[in-house]
Amino acid sequence: MILILLSSVFIIPVIMGWGKIMETVSGSLFGGISGKIFSGILIISLLWTTIAFFAPLNMYIEAPTVLMGLFCFFKYKLYQDLYRFSKKTVC
Repeated sequence: MILILLSSVFIIPVIMGWGKIMETVSGSLFGGISGKIFSGILIISLLWTTIAFFAPLNMYIEAPTVLMGLFCFFKYKLYQDLYRFSKKTVC
């Protein structure tokens, strides 16, 4: 259970970063955090499905995907959205 929690803490920022990439390319599907996560899952699944048709998915494909997602998470300051969300729910 602890590994699942730690992996979700790592995976959600990556997916949000890819969601922001998707929003800048094609426009916003939905608003908020859930919209970025949904867009991120959509673009990663489409991208990996296309790549998997021609080449195997391995560390050489997954590592740049994770790094680009984390880079965009910090570049577009998406951590502030998560901070505002957690601040709203606590208070």
